Amino acid sequence: MTFIKNTKLAFLAIALAALTVSLPGMADTFFLSGDVPVHGKLLRTDDNYYHISIGDRTKRIPKKSVKRIEENEKTGAFDLKAAKEKAAKRQQELTEETGLTKEQRDAIENIILKLNSDDASVVGKARRDLTEMCKEEKVYIYISNMVPTQSPVFIRELLVVLTNADSARTQPLLQQFTTYEDEFTRAKCLELLGVMRDSSSLSLMMRGMLDHEPVVRLAACTALTAIGAKEATPLLLDNFNQADLRIQNFAREALPLIWKAELGETEPFKTLEEWKTFWDAQSPSIVKTVNIEGLEPLVPPGTRYSPC
Repeated sequence: MTFIKNTKLAFLAIALAALTVSLPGMADTFFLSGDVPVHGKLLRTDDNYYHISIGDRTKRIPKKSVKRIEENEKTGAFDLKAAKEKAAKRQQELTEETGLTKEQRDAIENIILKLNSDDASVVGKARRDLTEMCKEEKVYIYISNMVPTQSPVFIRELLVVLTNADSARTQPLLQQFTTYEDEFTRAKCLELLGVMRDSSSLSLMMRGMLDHEPVVRLAACTALTAIGAKEATPLLLDNFNQADLRIQNFAREALPLIWKAELGETEPFKTLEEWKTFWDAQSPSIVKTVNIEGLEPLVPPGTRYSPC
């Protein structure tokens, strides 16, 4: 009986396999954000993902990242000849678009890879080399266009390079990335804006004081101190007795620096109550350009960077 049962199961499996082979080989193209296409065959779906077959591999794509799906004959199977032709065409297009040859682009990208080295001297030299190269207009443009496509560690390093090469020109990019998901990138942007003494970024710096990540609040505190932002005093006072001692110390050190001229030879206040009394007296004379009550954090609380 067992043999008969197993035989029936075997015949059933063969029949199902034959039926599957006989079905049309329709495939799908999944268009992601920016109309980036992914070719393959849809295997199954669940609440959050499309599970697809691409050649001899399987991949899952978050449903929220798919704009639309198109049925076609593109299975995603690898075509070496077509891939080489496409790559060559793309390299030619990049040469025309950037004004840089493939060899020049490869040289730049090889140096960029060194920015992630564990050796500080290697990173320092890579920064200096790229900064020097960025003096050439087309290199600066090429690297600035690369920034949004990189992982956080490279984003931060490239922003430093671009700022060193041309801080005024890089300022809008720094402002843009103060609201990036990665907290260390937000912090680095605030830090660089502070070094630039960019008072036009005051609102962003003040919003940084509301960030859920301590590293961002520390950078915001430093930036506000650098530009002497007196109107940010209430935010610093809010952190005067912060549970995180790092933030508490930064806030307490920032206040006497920002109010150095007004304090003169007076010993800096030691208590929150003294500082609040001082602020109440000074506040009417301070021009308020930012509505503190209406400020929101740079990113929604709890935001975390995810590479997927």
